[in-house]
Amino acid sequence: MAVIEKSGVGIVQIDEQHNTLFWLMNKIVSSLTVQFSRSFVAEEMRQLLKYSDAHFSSEERLMKVYSYPNTKAHTETHKTIISHLVQIIEILEKTEEDVVEKIGAFIGHYRLHLQETDDSVGAHLRMAGVR
Repeated sequence: MAVIEKSGVGIVQIDEQHNTLFWLMNKIVSSLTVQFSRSFVAEEMRQLLKYSDAHFSSEERLMKVYSYPNTKAHTETHKTIISHLVQIIEILEKTEEDVVEKIGAFIGHYRLHLQETDDSVGAHLRMAGVR
């Protein structure tokens, strides 16, 4: 599993939050490749869940205030990401199922969301004068 690189959308608040999310994901990736402990990874995933929820709320407020045209679809994507995080945490805590591949796939999908999908949000907000 590769370490996740940072990227920016050009909005300071969002970029700072994305950097924290990348940091949390990198901790998870490291814990999967160095020393896998279900309880440790579950705790790391709970931290990612908590911070993701706060980030999504912040981003969704900005999208609403500045009338981002794809707010509904983007918000649905956020809900899906949260749902997948919750599912992985439950698997870690309640089963012995091998989740390394699921976590890797999830992090890859989440990384693409932050690095690519959020670019359109950033472009819209920058056009509205947000920095």
